[in-house]
Amino acid sequence: RPQMGRQGWECLPALKDVPSFDAQYDLFIHKLALCHDRIDFNLPNGHLKRKSLKRQALEDLIDYMDQPIKDSFPMRIYPPLISMVSANLFRRVPTREVLVNYSEPDDQSRSLEPAWVHFELVYDVLQRFIAHPRADVFLMQTVVTKDFILRLLDLFDSEDMREREKLKTILHSAYSRIIPLRGFIRSSITDLFQRYIYELQRFNGVAELLEILGSIINGFALPLRDEHKEFLRTALVPLHVPAGLATYHVQLSFCITLFVEKDPSLAIDAIKGLCKYWPRVQSKKEVLFLAELEELLELVEVEEVSSVVEPLFGRIASSISSQHFQVAERALLLWNNEYVVNCIMHYREVAMPAIIPALRDNERRHWNQQVILLSCHVQRLLREMDPQLYDRCFNEDERSRMRRERVARLKAKLKKDLDLTSESEWNGTIPPSSSISELLQIAGTSSEHRSKENGVDLNCTELKRHLPRADGEDDDDEEVT
Repeated sequence: RPQMGRQGWECLPALKDVPSFDAQYDLFIHKLALCHDRIDFNLPNGHLKRKSLKRQALEDLIDYMDQPIKDSFPMRIYPPLISMVSANLFRRVPTREVLVNYSEPDDQSRSLEPAWVHFELVYDVLQRFIAHPRADVFLMQTVVTKDFILRLLDLFDSEDMREREKLKTILHSAYSRIIPLRGFIRSSITDLFQRYIYELQRFNGVAELLEILGSIINGFALPLRDEHKEFLRTALVPLHVPAGLATYHVQLSFCITLFVEKDPSLAIDAIKGLCKYWPRVQSKKEVLFLAELEELLELVEVEEVSSVVEPLFGRIASSISSQHFQVAERALLLWNNEYVVNCIMHYREVAMPAIIPALRDNERRHWNQQVILLSCHVQRLLREMDPQLYDRCFNEDERSRMRRERVARLKAKLKKDLDLTSESEWNGTIPPSSSISELLQIAGTSSEHRSKENGVDLNCTELKRHLPRADGEDDDDEEVT
């Protein structure tokens, strides 16, 4: 391979000035070899002449490939072209420290590639080669290998958005033209997503890869194959887990919507995934989940939601009860969507018992006035929907609230009587048992409500463990009756 020196450059003519095709291809290969060396751009004022000459050579290669050519590219230019691309582009991409609360991109903190002046031209050469109608696809497979695709995918972690956009165009062209690599590209993207979810926790090119997948999914033939459905379940739905969801949620939601439009039954898998990965402490993610949930409910028949109604309305109720006003407000605004209202109407026997307590709790205790007004408005809508069921749920919530207040008072009194915080002060006498008896009575008569009491579970055996024992009393586990 010739070395890149000033004398080797300045005497080379432009490709368009060479008369014969064989001479043009010889000069083409020679210029590829001269462009093989990468120049250090960390010194802005260093190697200025070499930078200029290399840029001119790359531009000449691009101009030549843009010209109409009657014959196909000869095989002898394929290996040196891919070799030049690999030598210039494949490198270790700088990575940043993982941020636990990373949720949105910070453009000011991202570093731009200093060698982009040359990288852009190299990407243009590769892009024109893969998409060129005179490039033989069968011969291209010998140089655009699986290893080459994997190294391209690694470059998607670049913080320079310009580089990721070029990579997106090139990978999409490779997927379109090299049919034998399609399955490998999809599986490699799946593996990369799973590494991102469970290992890396941060990867810059997720949004661009999802944009490629949007075009791929749109071309899937019907009926969908099992491997395509599995791709939704194992690769796309788990992408809701990472903290960086906000950087690619639009593209992710679009891909899932395309799947559901092709096969509406997949909406249930998507809704189950949302309920499974529902955020507990990240309010911004929860707002995104609510928006996506609303879109999915618009695409699915009401009857098909039967298998997910309990977790679905449980998540909606928890969002309504959120102290973050944006989360609560977004959940309450679901009632502006007729599809969601129809779903609630159809499954009101499950929806109202879950939602009404959250609405009443907002009305009594929420700090945001807008959330209080919306909660009252939704209660009026539910009352008009089914007055008898609303009254039953209202009365049950009132009894539950009174029971919780009574339990709280009795537990406070019991703690004071038994002085559990200082066992050394017990003088051997059993304190008055009125509060104990009342607590045991509540525990025995409300066992069917324990799962709804937000953690208030009065287990008789557990309560007995705190009682003082008389001398000689057996330490058994019999329940107090």
